[in-house]
Amino acid sequence: MRLIILLLCVGLVACAGTPEAPVPEPEAPPPVPEARGSAPLAPEPQRDPEPSGPRAEPLQARELEVPREPAPTRPLVEPETPERLPPEPEIIEDARPAAVAPTGTVAGSASIAGSIEVLRNGRPLPFAATFLGQTVVAWRPADGVETPPLPEQTIVTRRSRFFPQTMAITSGTSVRFPNMDTIEHNVFSLTPGHRFDVGLYGQGQGRTHRFDGTGTVELFCNVHPNMAAFLLVLDTPFFASPDDEGNFKLDGLPAGPGELLVWNYRADQPLQRMTLSADEATASGAVVVDITRPTVPQHTNKHGESYRQSRR
Repeated sequence: MRLIILLLCVGLVACAGTPEAPVPEPEAPPPVPEARGSAPLAPEPQRDPEPSGPRAEPLQARELEVPREPAPTRPLVEPETPERLPPEPEIIEDARPAAVAPTGTVAGSASIAGSIEVLRNGRPLPFAATFLGQTVVAWRPADGVETPPLPEQTIVTRRSRFFPQTMAITSGTSVRFPNMDTIEHNVFSLTPGHRFDVGLYGQGQGRTHRFDGTGTVELFCNVHPNMAAFLLVLDTPFFASPDDEGNFKLDGLPAGPGELLVWNYRADQPLQRMTLSADEATASGAVVVDITRPTVPQHTNKHGESYRQSRR
């Protein structure tokens, strides 16, 4: 019986276990003494509870990038100073040569006057001044006359045209062909007895050719088939163009017989010849010039080939 009571007491003690140690309470912070004469501290503001979920990173201020202008750089190669072009010569639309004997020619006291009537395919032209300006009247004495060359003449290539398109000169005169275009030109002629080729040259450059002999010389450009000009090379110093009314007068002629020449490259008869005497004050009747030919006749390039073929 005592054994049973002893076992029961041992079991009760085992069930009770070891008592838990008391948890010490946190000590209150010591009171902060208030400073004399100072205002009481304001209570701290109440903070909102932090939201649940991932925390957002605070935005950081970025510096605004101001675009900077690139520093000027010097070219590796200094640009060349453009070459100054020579002054453009005066452009003359028609021949209009003066009927004045060059220095060294013995001038006479005779004169010949007359008029030119210009037609277009047999019909009168209301505005014939241009064709009259392209017409040349010359007097050739039967006994001949000393004919020195003229000072150097100029035919300009500009806007892919020749200016002037017609010109009368004496044999031995040189003509310069300055290029006033930004493109290249190549003046040439295939006229028998006057063949020449000055070659290709560019803006601001020029070529010169001396014209000997006599007759009509056709001038073309090997680059541009629509360019044409015409020269009348004479062995007499007595020539001129009629005025806008078609009237002309040649003064200072030697007396005696000779030939009156009337030339227009677009006429059905480009060169008309009339025999008369310089003693006659006026040529009988008006000389008719009938314009039937195109401004630019059909022609080949300087090689005698079509412009459609490759230029060499």
